[in-house]
Amino acid sequence: ESSSEVLTQDAEELALTADGKLWWRGETTTVSNWASQMQAEGQAVPVHVSLRADGQTPASTIIPLIDELRLLKVKRVALVTVNQPGTL
Repeated sequence: ESSSEVLTQDAEELALTADGKLWWRGETTTVSNWASQMQAEGQAVPVHVSLRADGQTPASTIIPLIDELRLLKVKRVALVTVNQPGTL
């Protein structure tokens, strides 16, 4: 098992569409709303996150999102790009 496989198994999963919409548990959200929802459920913001991004998502959309996650003390983001529409 590679370290990336282990990371994605233990990580909370978010999805990012090419148009910059962030999805979690089947609903659109923002990083701050996602963190608030996690805390409302009595869970800490995870230190590992798996971010599934549409392969057409520009880096100018992904990088600020990763920076926001870093501000929430997320230590590692596994970026998984998906090239087939509808697989996020």
